[in-house]
Amino acid sequence: MPGPSGFLITFGNPQAILFYMGLLPAFVDIATVVWADALIVMAAATVTIAIVKLSYAYLADRARALFENSRARMIINRLGGGVLAGTGVFLLLRA
Repeated sequence: MPGPSGFLITFGNPQAILFYMGLLPAFVDIATVVWADALIVMAAATVTIAIVKLSYAYLADRARALFENSRARMIINRLGGGVLAGTGVFLLLRA
């Protein structure tokens, strides 16, 4: 059974801390928050974070399948090499 590490990593994230301490009070009056309000905010944050993280996992799985294909990997390598070479030529001509 997974432990609280995912929760601790997510809520130990400096971006999350800045959001909850800086941006959230602009939308929620902290002085009038009751337990039900706090639970609603926590549920909304949990659902939103879960959707984003599951989307990342899905995209990573699809990317893994793409990188296992040797033809696709060759095309990606050539495309990346072309971009790097093009950038180098651009910088050379610009200077």
